[in-house]
Amino acid sequence: MFSSIFFGNSDFCLPSLNVLYQKTNLKLILTGEDKPIGRGMKSLKVPEPKKFALAHNIDFIQGYEFDDNVLDRINSIKPDIMIVISYGKIIPKNVYEIPRIGTFNIHASILPKYRGASPIHEALINGDKKTGVTIQRINDKIDNGNIVYLKEIDILSEDNYLTLRDKLAALSADALSEFLDIAENGSIIEKTQEGPVSYCRKIKKEDALIYWDRDTTDIILNKYRAFILWPNIYTFYKGKKIILTEIGRYNKKLSLDIPGSISIENKKMIVKTIDGAISIEKIKPENSREMSSGEFINGYKIKNGEVLG
Repeated sequence: MFSSIFFGNSDFCLPSLNVLYQKTNLKLILTGEDKPIGRGMKSLKVPEPKKFALAHNIDFIQGYEFDDNVLDRINSIKPDIMIVISYGKIIPKNVYEIPRIGTFNIHASILPKYRGASPIHEALINGDKKTGVTIQRINDKIDNGNIVYLKEIDILSEDNYLTLRDKLAALSADALSEFLDIAENGSIIEKTQEGPVSYCRKIKKEDALIYWDRDTTDIILNKYRAFILWPNIYTFYKGKKIILTEIGRYNKKLSLDIPGSISIENKKMIVKTIDGAISIEKIKPENSREMSSGEFINGYKIKNGEVLG
């Protein structure tokens, strides 16, 4: 049985971490620090891999500094393989070259498409019909290494960030399980990444702003799907930010000309886009609770023809 080390820092990696625990002799988990959260920053958010380590009596190291003590600990294990998923930091060459078989990263896209920090968001924003997970050998460039295993999955029209993230977490675990069997048999086949290369960066709050004068209906709906967990799509009404927490496509024709203009139909806000319209089901005004579209209309005295943005 392989000796292994795991690098990860979110709940996304838990299915894969469990596979590594079941199929190898998992010696060490490296993860991030506990983070202060909540009012007054008095509570601590513990990384899920640390919880896993404590529950299964596995050694762990927190933080991202690869000092002599960390290097000595990794070298003393003499790992056969190291697996990285959702770690969030670059692993230096003097670390990733330690294992006998190698260090491999599981990335939630079909590389070389969407190298970088937000591949799930990017696939949804672009309206992709397929995505997948790629296991690639780590080198000195981000998501650039040779592909050793790949699994694809369809993106359904009803998928959003939450559902697709769960599917890809499960798919990552399946891919890792199959790859470990291949590695144990000594039959790893590597191939260089081929095709157009694209990159994605960390998501910022302003990425979720709706531009009524240039965003198509599809773009708005794709942003909604991608940013449903965070930061949530938003617009402005009379200078105040409003988050659109539930929206849908509106298929009827509106007698409005200005993108962002409002039509009230059956106690719902219908908003004109540059090529159609969306219906707003639920809204969260800034510094207020979430409410139905009808409650927002009544509470803010919304009139036909008013314009968002």
